[in-house]
Amino acid sequence: MDSTCGASAAPAGLTVQVCFPGARAAVLDNLNRQREEGRLCDLSIQVQGQVFRAHRCVLAASSPYFHDQVLLKNVTTVSLPSVMDPVAFESVLSSAYTGQLSIVHDDIVNYVTVASFLQMWHIVDKCTEILKRPRPSAEVTPGEAAVAHPGTAVPPAVAKQHGLPLSGKRGTKEGEKA
Repeated sequence: MDSTCGASAAPAGLTVQVCFPGARAAVLDNLNRQREEGRLCDLSIQVQGQVFRAHRCVLAASSPYFHDQVLLKNVTTVSLPSVMDPVAFESVLSSAYTGQLSIVHDDIVNYVTVASFLQMWHIVDKCTEILKRPRPSAEVTPGEAAVAHPGTAVPPAVAKQHGLPLSGKRGTKEGEKA
């Protein structure tokens, strides 16, 4: 049960509290869809010449840096330093809406750089944790996705679990030779 839902302090019969457990996720899902479609976005973020559109309220709630930019300085356009990687920024931006972060392991320092600048310490902590643990060759932990790269062999158990081919070769269409 949601911690904000429960018995009311008001006398019985006067107040009824109804909970909608999926409402929070639905709101963020809708805001993310709006962002992806470029609708109702009121903030532009420039990263190495690329412009990303977002909602000021979502970024202000997700990042102390953006909170200061949009609430204290009341800006509608933010230019990030050129050291920021646009791919890492886009992934971090998406995580503000989805609660999930897609990290290219070989570029994890870029994600730490972006998250540190934006003061998104939960991302910095998670990236640091990932960097500290040994990098298994093909082991997938819960909550992490397996990705098959062309030419990369995938262990059979991992391939089966994630519906991936047993080798780096692409599947063949019915009637074609393998």
